[in-house]
Amino acid sequence: MIDQVFEQIEAMGDVTVDRALAAALPTADRAALGRIARLVLKRGEPVGTIGLVLHFHRLPEATQREVVAHVPELYRPLREASSRTRSEGPANVIEIVHRSANPHLAYLVADQLRHAAPSLRAAAAACLRELAERAATSDDPEVYPKFDAAAAGYIASALDDAVRAFARHEQERVLLAAMAMLPRPVPGLASVLEQDRRHPAIAAAVRLIERAEHWPACRAAVALLGVETLRKACVAGLRAAAASGRAGSALAHYHLLGLPAIGRVLARVDRPQTLLPNSDELEHLPAHEARGLPAWLAAVGLEPATRVEQLAGLVALPDAAARLFALRRLMQLADDAAVSAAAAPPAAGLAMAMVNAPAAGGDGGGTVAGRGETVRQAAHDAVACFCDDAELATARLAVRYLIARRYAGLSRLLARLLNSPHAPLRRIAADQLGPVGFSRLWDLWPRLEESRRLAAAQALIKIDPNFHRQLADRLRVDDRKTRLRALSIIHGLNQGPFFEAALTELAASADEVVASAAVRALGSAESPEAVESLEAALEHPDARVRANAVEALSQVRSTRHVQTLVQMATADKAARPRANAIDALLQMRTSDAIRGLSRMLADPRPGHRASALWLVQQAQMLTLARHVAEMSLGDPDTEIRQRARAVIRELLEPAEQSETGLTGAAGVAGVAGMAG
Repeated sequence: MIDQVFEQIEAMGDVTVDRALAAALPTADRAALGRIARLVLKRGEPVGTIGLVLHFHRLPEATQREVVAHVPELYRPLREASSRTRSEGPANVIEIVHRSANPHLAYLVADQLRHAAPSLRAAAAACLRELAERAATSDDPEVYPKFDAAAAGYIASALDDAVRAFARHEQERVLLAAMAMLPRPVPGLASVLEQDRRHPAIAAAVRLIERAEHWPACRAAVALLGVETLRKACVAGLRAAAASGRAGSALAHYHLLGLPAIGRVLARVDRPQTLLPNSDELEHLPAHEARGLPAWLAAVGLEPATRVEQLAGLVALPDAAARLFALRRLMQLADDAAVSAAAAPPAAGLAMAMVNAPAAGGDGGGTVAGRGETVRQAAHDAVACFCDDAELATARLAVRYLIARRYAGLSRLLARLLNSPHAPLRRIAADQLGPVGFSRLWDLWPRLEESRRLAAAQALIKIDPNFHRQLADRLRVDDRKTRLRALSIIHGLNQGPFFEAALTELAASADEVVASAAVRALGSAESPEAVESLEAALEHPDARVRANAVEALSQVRSTRHVQTLVQMATADKAARPRANAIDALLQMRTSDAIRGLSRMLADPRPGHRASALWLVQQAQMLTLARHVAEMSLGDPDTEIRQRARAVIRELLEPAEQSETGLTGAAGVAGVAGMAG
């Protein structure tokens, strides 16, 4: 029956039906309310929809959601309902605008601040603040604006009226809403804060900014630094935000620091360190806020040296753009310091020279020029750290800058960059090092790590056609130290074929140290003449030469000297040549190797037994594990026993894991028991 009634009502086109439906809303039960409301919405007549807004608070939740979804169709009913101050209309309008977040209706909420009862003003102010925060410009590039510029304009216009009426409603949330909109223009805010010093909004704004409890106030503290009536409050608010770990909101507005009115204030602030975020906040700054750190550090009135130190620490920031910004600030600081040092007037006369002279052992930092030079050098050192940046563009910018400025540590930096993961940087370093590369490599060779040695030398060989000639010149010098370094470079770079004649000559030198180094370097030359020279060195009276000759021959993989190696493996008086001979035989997989190693393990000389243990360890000779275990218990030398225990433990560990060894798991357990 009821369904038929609603169907007939829906078919009627008379406006009196809508008036009757609206009149039924106050008395209908909750079951009927939903059906009446949906019918009113469907008919869409203002006479009925006004009643729907006036009685919105009585509607079921599901029906309220339907009404909110139809807000774009209810602009006129909402406007009329908001003017009926003796009804629930104003409160319902505020609630509907709040739930729909419709910026076109912000003016209705602002009107309530002027005309509604005091009890509704707080709700209206809260609604305006939420709309303003939705319209706030986002500093995070990953977050798109929730409202477009036109929609934000409606909210700014409503806030303009609300701020001007602050003396009437005194709602601090309205000021927070206006602050959230910054730097979007809110003319009423500027008018109130700048033109009338006695306006109550100023005192309220000072309280909000100084407490720095809300992000709109923290962020607005930067934008409002240029307002004279709020300048002290803004500085105090920035300090409070930094101390409480909320400086990020201010950092995100770094683009405003370029405004002269704001930049001048920050540059003159005393105790500028108190404006910087604390270490805990720095570790968790999101990328869009971290990007403001370089500009912030450059704007506050830090000492140049302190500023350089702070900017240098930003090299560890995870955000690539933030690191790039820090690098550019450092480059600007270095150039400014250079200009300052160059523009410093020269000391006039002896008296001025004595006044400006540094103390004994000083660096000249007391003069303007000296301080500028110190800052410039520190900034260049900081820029050098960015040459290792993970981003190629950033690292290349730093390298190019330091090359152009003739950085004092450029040679060391370029040598390091020869091992850079960025191929373009390696090429830049190689191109720059070419003219002076050999001399630098020669000087740094003893201190460079092997990987860096190889990278630097390989690059130099490619770019310097005189590399081998300069190295050959060093070989001809009579000084032993020079020859040994040249031989070390030849050996380290496997350049024996280029110097075969010179190495063969030096291998026969009366200086055993030079001869042994030459023999070692000759191992990379595989010609028959080189092999003959190495085979002859096996008979050399010096043990170092013989030992190096065995290693070099292993490198060229010659087998003509096997009988000589067999003899050395059993009869050589020196431990190292004998051990090297056995090692070479092991590589050739001859039966003489095991026999020679067993004899060496039983040799009465401790040095020979120690070398034999080293061979067992290197070759992982499980077949000799029992012999080593017996040595760990019965060798007369304490050090040999200890060494044998270490070797047997290393031998048995992988065997125990795989249950393989001398005679399976039982054999391994037996040897382990012998070794204790």
